[in-house]
Amino acid sequence: MIFITLGDPVSIFIECLLPHLKKAVKNHAVVLIGARKLWQDQTEHFGMLRGFETPVHELTEIWNGPGLYFFDIAPRLKKNAKDLSAKQRGQLAFKALLALKKISLSGHAILTGPINKEYTALAGFNYPGQTEYFSELGGAEALMYFSGKKLKLGLATSHLPLSDVPGQLGIKLLKSKLRQLDAVLRLLEGIRSPKIAVCGLNPHASDGGLFGTEEKKIINPAILQLRSESSHKINLEGPLAADTVFYQTHKKKYHGILAMYHDQGLAPLKLLDFSTAVNVSWGLPFLRVSPDHGPGEDIFLSGTADGRSTKRALDFCMKYAKSVKQSG
Repeated sequence: MIFITLGDPVSIFIECLLPHLKKAVKNHAVVLIGARKLWQDQTEHFGMLRGFETPVHELTEIWNGPGLYFFDIAPRLKKNAKDLSAKQRGQLAFKALLALKKISLSGHAILTGPINKEYTALAGFNYPGQTEYFSELGGAEALMYFSGKKLKLGLATSHLPLSDVPGQLGIKLLKSKLRQLDAVLRLLEGIRSPKIAVCGLNPHASDGGLFGTEEKKIINPAILQLRSESSHKINLEGPLAADTVFYQTHKKKYHGILAMYHDQGLAPLKLLDFSTAVNVSWGLPFLRVSPDHGPGEDIFLSGTADGRSTKRALDFCMKYAKSVKQSG
C-alpha cells in the first residue's frame, strides 16, 4: 500500500497531489492520513476528486484491492485551514505521522507532505525532521537521499548545527552511508554500476592537511576500507573538493555524490533541481519519500504551485510498491 500523510494544513501539497492520484489508485491501495474536512475543502476548491475517497475508521482495516481511502485524524474539526493557530497546524501534521505507529509499515511506501518544523515542535514533535522520525520508526538510521533530474546525492549527516558536523563524522558512519547510497542508486534509480563521488569536508578537500584532518583521518580510510570489504565492487572516488565535484557530477562524470553535511549538498541540488527533487529516507524496512519543498504557505490555494516534485515522489512510491508486489 501507499500511505500519504498530508502534512501542514496550510500547504501546497494537496494542490500538487490531486492531479496524480487517479493514476496511483488504479493499481494500489492509497491511504490518505490527515484532516478530511481540510481535504474536502481543497478538492472542492480545485474541482478535483470530490467525494472520490472512501473513509476508513482504523488503519488496521483490510482493503479489498486498489482505491483511494481516507483515515480522518480530526473528525470534529470545523475550522478552515487558514483559521488554525500555529500549534493546531503542528498538531494535525504530527498526529498524521503518529497514526503510522499503529500498523506494520514493512514493505509499504509512505509519501509525506511537508511540515512546518516550528509548528510541529510546538505540538511536541521533538525531532530535527521527518527523516529522524522515520529512522526511529524503522529501527535503523536512514540515509537522507535526494533524487533530482540533474543531481543525485546522499548526506553523511543531516539536520545538525554546522559546528557539530566534524564530531559526528566517523569511519563507521561513512561506510554505512556509502553502502546505502550505492544501494539506492542501484535499486531505486536502476543504475547497474554507480560511480560515487565522496566530498571532502574542508576547502579543497583540505589540500593534503593544510585546512583540516578529517579527509586524512576519516574520509579516505572509510573509502579504502569499503573498497576492500564489499562483496561487490563499490565504485568510489574521493575525498574530492566540494567546489568542483557538483559541476563534474552535473556533467555526468559521477552518478551520485555523498556530501558531508546538509547545505553542502542541498545548495547545489536546489540550484539545479529546485522543482523536481525528491527526498528519500533509504535503508528502512519501508520506503519513505517526500517532495523537496516546504509548505509554500505564501501561495496556498493559488493554483500556481509546481507539482513536479510531488509527482516524482508518488512515482517512486508506485515503483517501490510494484517491486514489492512482484517479489512476493
